[in-house]
Amino acid sequence: MTIAADPVLAADGRRERRFFLSLSLPALFIVGLAAILPLLSIVRQSFLTTAGEYSVGNYEKVLSSGLTWSALATTLELSLGTLVACILLGPLTAARVKEVAKRVGYVPDHHGRALKTGRTMTLTAVLPMETSDYLSDLAKLPLIEGMTLAARQTGYSLSIYSTTPGDDPVESMRRLLQARTADGLIITRMVSGDPRVKLLFDQAIPFVTFGRPDLDIAYPYVDIDNEQIAYDATRRLMDKGCRRIALQLLVPKDQASATRLAGYQERLPRPALRSTNR
Repeated sequence: MTIAADPVLAADGRRERRFFLSLSLPALFIVGLAAILPLLSIVRQSFLTTAGEYSVGNYEKVLSSGLTWSALATTLELSLGTLVACILLGPLTAARVKEVAKRVGYVPDHHGRALKTGRTMTLTAVLPMETSDYLSDLAKLPLIEGMTLAARQTGYSLSIYSTTPGDDPVESMRRLLQARTADGLIITRMVSGDPRVKLLFDQAIPFVTFGRPDLDIAYPYVDIDNEQIAYDATRRLMDKGCRRIALQLLVPKDQASATRLAGYQERLPRPALRSTNR
Protein backbone atom coordinates (compact mmCIF):
# COMPACT_ATOMS: atom_id res chain seq x y z
CA MET A 1 0.00 0.00 0.00
CA THR A 2 1.51 3.37 -1.02
CA ILE A 3 0.57 6.67 0.54
CA ALA A 4 0.92 9.63 -1.76
CA ALA A 5 2.18 12.91 -0.33
CA ASP A 6 -0.28 15.71 -0.31
CA PRO A 7 1.11 18.37 -2.67
CA VAL A 8 -0.65 21.12 -0.78
CA LEU A 9 1.02 20.16 2.51
CA ALA A 10 4.41 19.87 0.82
CA ALA A 11 4.05 23.35 -0.66
CA ASP A 12 3.08 24.75 2.73
CA GLY A 13 6.19 23.19 4.28
CA ARG A 14 8.44 24.75 1.67
CA ARG A 15 6.84 28.15 2.23
CA GLU A 16 7.39 27.85 6.00
CA ARG A 17 11.06 26.98 5.54
CA ARG A 18 11.62 29.91 3.19
CA PHE A 19 9.84 32.23 5.61
CA PHE A 20 12.01 30.98 8.51
CA LEU A 21 15.21 31.46 6.48
CA SER A 22 14.11 34.93 5.41
CA LEU A 23 13.88 35.89 9.08
CA SER A 24 16.90 34.01 10.44
CA LEU A 25 19.51 34.81 7.80
CA PRO A 26 19.57 38.58 8.46
CA ALA A 27 19.70 37.92 12.19
CA LEU A 28 22.58 35.44 11.73
CA PHE A 29 24.36 37.95 9.51
CA ILE A 30 24.08 40.71 12.13
CA VAL A 31 25.20 38.39 14.93
CA GLY A 32 28.11 37.20 12.80
CA LEU A 33 29.24 40.77 12.15
CA ALA A 34 28.94 41.62 15.83
CA ALA A 35 31.17 38.66 16.71
CA ILE A 36 33.65 38.77 13.85
CA LEU A 37 34.35 42.50 13.58
CA PRO A 38 35.65 42.87 17.18
CA LEU A 39 37.73 39.72 16.69
CA LEU A 40 39.23 41.12 13.50
CA SER A 41 40.01 44.35 15.33
CA ILE A 42 41.74 42.41 18.11
CA VAL A 43 43.71 40.42 15.53
CA ARG A 44 44.86 43.65 13.91
CA GLN A 45 45.86 45.12 17.26
CA SER A 46 47.88 42.01 18.12
CA PHE A 47 50.17 42.65 15.15
CA LEU A 48 50.82 46.30 16.07
CA THR A 49 53.90 47.35 18.01
CA THR A 50 54.08 50.28 20.39
CA ALA A 51 55.44 52.32 17.48
CA GLY A 52 52.33 51.58 15.40
CA GLU A 53 54.11 49.20 13.02
CA TYR A 54 52.92 45.72 12.10
CA SER A 55 54.94 42.82 13.49
CA VAL A 56 54.55 39.16 14.46
CA GLY A 57 56.61 39.69 17.62
CA ASN A 58 53.72 38.87 19.98
CA TYR A 59 53.26 35.46 18.40
CA GLU A 60 56.98 34.78 18.15
CA LYS A 61 57.31 35.18 21.92
CA VAL A 62 54.65 32.53 22.47
CA LEU A 63 55.40 30.09 19.68
CA SER A 64 59.20 30.23 19.92
CA SER A 65 59.15 28.72 23.41
CA GLY A 66 60.97 25.42 23.82
CA LEU A 67 57.86 23.91 25.45
CA THR A 68 55.62 21.96 23.13
CA TRP A 69 51.88 22.44 23.15
CA SER A 70 51.30 18.88 24.34
CA ALA A 71 53.66 19.43 27.29
CA LEU A 72 51.81 22.59 28.21
CA ALA A 73 48.49 20.82 27.95
CA THR A 74 49.70 18.05 30.26
CA THR A 75 51.21 20.49 32.76
CA LEU A 76 48.21 22.82 32.85
CA GLU A 77 45.68 19.94 32.69
CA LEU A 78 43.89 21.52 29.74
CA SER A 79 42.57 19.89 26.62
CA LEU A 80 44.69 20.49 23.54
CA GLY A 81 41.84 22.39 21.90
CA THR A 82 41.48 24.73 24.88
CA LEU A 83 45.23 25.26 24.97
CA VAL A 84 45.36 26.10 21.26
CA ALA A 85 42.57 28.65 21.73
CA CYS A 86 44.36 30.22 24.68
CA ILE A 87 47.68 30.45 22.83
CA LEU A 88 46.11 31.88 19.69
CA LEU A 89 43.69 34.28 21.37
CA GLY A 90 45.81 35.16 24.42
CA PRO A 91 48.10 37.65 22.64
CA LEU A 92 45.11 39.09 20.85
CA THR A 93 43.23 39.76 24.06
CA ALA A 94 46.34 41.06 25.84
CA ALA A 95 47.09 43.45 22.99
CA ARG A 96 43.54 44.74 23.05
CA VAL A 97 43.58 45.24 26.81
CA LYS A 98 46.90 47.13 26.63
CA GLU A 99 45.61 49.33 23.82
CA VAL A 100 42.46 50.27 25.74
CA ALA A 101 44.39 50.80 28.99
CA LYS A 102 46.78 53.15 27.20
CA ARG A 103 43.92 55.06 25.60
CA VAL A 104 42.07 55.68 28.86
CA GLY A 105 45.30 56.45 30.76
CA TYR A 106 45.09 53.48 33.14
CA VAL A 107 48.01 53.10 35.57
CA PRO A 108 48.19 50.02 37.88
CA ASP A 109 47.84 50.85 41.55
CA HIS A 110 51.18 50.14 43.20
CA HIS A 111 49.73 49.27 46.61
CA GLY A 112 46.97 47.11 45.17
CA ARG A 113 49.47 45.13 43.11
CA ALA A 114 51.66 44.67 46.17
CA LEU A 115 48.71 43.31 48.17
CA LYS A 116 47.83 40.85 45.41
CA THR A 117 51.31 39.62 44.50
CA GLY A 118 53.16 40.16 47.78
CA ARG A 119 55.83 42.09 45.86
CA THR A 120 56.44 45.82 45.94
CA MET A 121 58.93 45.91 43.02
CA THR A 122 61.04 48.18 45.22
CA LEU A 123 64.56 47.78 46.57
CA THR A 124 65.61 49.79 49.61
CA ALA A 125 69.15 50.99 50.24
CA VAL A 126 70.00 51.59 53.90
CA LEU A 127 72.16 54.70 53.72
CA PRO A 128 73.49 55.97 57.06
CA MET A 129 74.13 59.69 57.43
CA GLU A 130 77.58 60.74 58.62
CA THR A 131 76.23 63.73 60.55
CA SER A 132 72.92 65.46 61.15
CA ASP A 133 74.01 68.49 59.11
CA TYR A 134 72.30 69.47 55.87
CA LEU A 135 74.07 68.62 52.59
CA SER A 136 76.68 66.55 54.43
CA ASP A 137 76.49 63.47 52.19
CA LEU A 138 76.68 64.81 48.64
CA ALA A 139 79.52 62.37 47.90
CA LYS A 140 77.00 59.54 48.04
CA LEU A 141 75.07 60.79 45.01
CA PRO A 142 77.07 58.66 42.50
CA LEU A 143 76.37 55.59 44.63
CA ILE A 144 72.64 56.35 44.63
CA GLU A 145 72.67 56.95 40.88
CA GLY A 146 74.38 53.62 40.22
CA MET A 147 71.94 51.67 42.40
CA THR A 148 68.98 53.45 40.81
CA LEU A 149 70.07 52.58 37.26
CA ALA A 150 70.80 48.94 38.18
CA ALA A 151 67.39 48.55 39.84
CA ARG A 152 65.57 50.12 36.90
CA GLN A 153 67.20 47.69 34.45
CA THR A 154 65.47 44.82 36.25
CA GLY A 155 62.08 46.54 36.58
CA TYR A 156 62.55 47.73 40.17
CA SER A 157 62.58 51.16 41.73
CA LEU A 158 64.98 52.24 44.46
CA SER A 159 64.09 53.87 47.77
CA ILE A 160 66.50 55.28 50.33
CA TYR A 161 66.19 54.58 54.05
CA SER A 162 68.48 56.94 55.97
CA THR A 163 69.59 56.59 59.56
CA THR A 164 71.23 59.24 61.74
CA PRO A 165 74.39 58.64 63.81
CA GLY A 166 72.35 58.28 66.99
CA ASP A 167 69.97 55.61 65.66
CA ASP A 168 70.27 52.03 66.82
CA PRO A 169 70.98 50.05 63.61
CA VAL A 170 69.07 46.95 64.71
CA GLU A 171 65.97 48.88 65.74
CA SER A 172 66.08 50.91 62.53
CA MET A 173 66.29 47.70 60.51
CA ARG A 174 63.41 46.15 62.46
CA ARG A 175 61.19 49.17 61.73
CA LEU A 176 62.07 48.94 58.06
CA LEU A 177 61.19 45.24 57.93
CA GLN A 178 57.90 45.80 59.73
CA ALA A 179 56.87 48.38 57.11
CA ARG A 180 57.16 45.71 54.35
CA THR A 181 57.89 48.32 51.74
CA ALA A 182 60.71 46.51 49.92
CA ASP A 183 61.38 43.18 48.25
CA GLY A 184 65.09 43.35 49.03
CA LEU A 185 67.60 45.44 50.96
CA ILE A 186 71.03 46.91 50.23
CA ILE A 187 73.14 47.67 53.30
CA THR A 188 75.70 50.25 52.27
CA ARG A 189 77.81 50.12 55.43
CA MET A 190 78.71 47.18 57.62
CA VAL A 191 80.15 47.05 61.12
CA SER A 192 82.23 44.24 62.58
CA GLY A 193 79.98 41.35 63.60
CA ASP A 194 77.01 43.24 62.21
CA PRO A 195 73.90 42.06 64.15
CA ARG A 196 71.57 43.06 61.28
CA VAL A 197 72.70 40.05 59.25
CA LYS A 198 71.09 37.55 61.63
CA LEU A 199 67.92 39.65 61.78
CA LEU A 200 67.64 39.63 57.98
CA PHE A 201 68.22 35.88 57.84
CA ASP A 202 65.52 35.32 60.47
CA GLN A 203 63.08 37.42 58.42
CA ALA A 204 64.07 35.57 55.21
CA ILE A 205 64.31 38.75 53.15
CA PRO A 206 66.85 38.98 50.31
CA PHE A 207 69.70 41.38 50.93
CA VAL A 208 73.20 42.31 49.78
CA THR A 209 75.84 44.30 51.60
CA PHE A 210 78.66 46.64 50.76
CA GLY A 211 81.35 45.07 52.88
CA ARG A 212 83.08 41.74 53.31
CA PRO A 213 81.51 39.48 55.92
CA ASP A 214 83.46 38.67 59.07
CA LEU A 215 80.77 36.28 60.29
CA ASP A 216 80.37 32.52 59.98
CA ILE A 217 77.32 33.09 57.78
CA ALA A 218 77.60 33.13 53.99
CA TYR A 219 75.65 35.91 52.32
CA PRO A 220 76.01 38.02 49.15
CA TYR A 221 78.20 41.09 49.32
CA VAL A 222 80.09 43.57 47.13
CA ASP A 223 83.44 44.82 48.35
CA ILE A 224 86.87 46.13 47.49
CA ASP A 225 90.12 45.12 49.17
CA ASN A 226 90.27 47.98 51.66
CA GLU A 227 93.20 46.49 53.53
CA GLN A 228 95.33 46.20 50.41
CA ILE A 229 94.35 49.72 49.31
CA ALA A 230 95.54 51.20 52.62
CA TYR A 231 98.70 49.09 52.57
CA ASP A 232 99.62 50.16 48.99
CA ALA A 233 98.86 53.82 49.69
CA THR A 234 101.05 53.82 52.82
CA ARG A 235 103.90 52.05 51.04
CA ARG A 236 103.76 54.52 48.15
CA LEU A 237 104.07 57.48 50.51
CA MET A 238 106.92 55.83 52.39
CA ASP A 239 108.74 55.12 49.13
CA LYS A 240 108.53 58.84 48.40
CA GLY A 241 110.26 59.59 51.70
CA CYS A 242 107.21 60.38 53.85
CA ARG A 243 107.61 59.39 57.50
CA ARG A 244 104.64 61.03 59.19
CA ILE A 245 101.63 59.48 57.43
CA ALA A 246 98.11 60.06 58.72
CA LEU A 247 95.06 57.90 57.96
CA GLN A 248 91.64 59.48 58.10
CA LEU A 249 88.76 57.11 58.80
CA LEU A 250 85.02 57.66 58.95
CA VAL A 251 83.71 55.70 61.91
CA PRO A 252 85.80 53.46 64.19
CA LYS A 253 83.17 50.68 64.12
CA ASP A 254 82.86 50.76 60.35
CA GLN A 255 84.09 47.52 58.80
CA ALA A 256 85.77 49.23 55.85
CA SER A 257 87.56 51.59 58.24
CA ALA A 258 88.75 48.66 60.35
CA THR A 259 90.25 46.82 57.38
CA ARG A 260 91.90 49.99 56.06
CA LEU A 261 93.41 50.58 59.48
CA ALA A 262 94.78 47.03 59.44
CA GLY A 263 96.51 47.58 56.10
CA TYR A 264 97.89 50.94 57.25
CA GLN A 265 99.26 49.47 60.47
CA GLU A 266 100.78 46.49 58.70
CA ARG A 267 102.93 48.68 56.45
CA LEU A 268 103.77 51.52 58.83
CA PRO A 269 106.65 50.92 61.27
CA ARG A 270 105.48 50.40 64.84
CA PRO A 271 107.28 53.43 66.32
CA ALA A 272 105.50 55.69 63.84
CA LEU A 273 102.02 54.53 64.80
CA ARG A 274 99.83 56.95 66.66
CA SER A 275 96.06 56.93 66.97
CA THR A 276 94.00 60.10 67.15
CA ASN A 277 90.21 60.03 67.61
CA ARG A 278 88.33 63.14 66.62
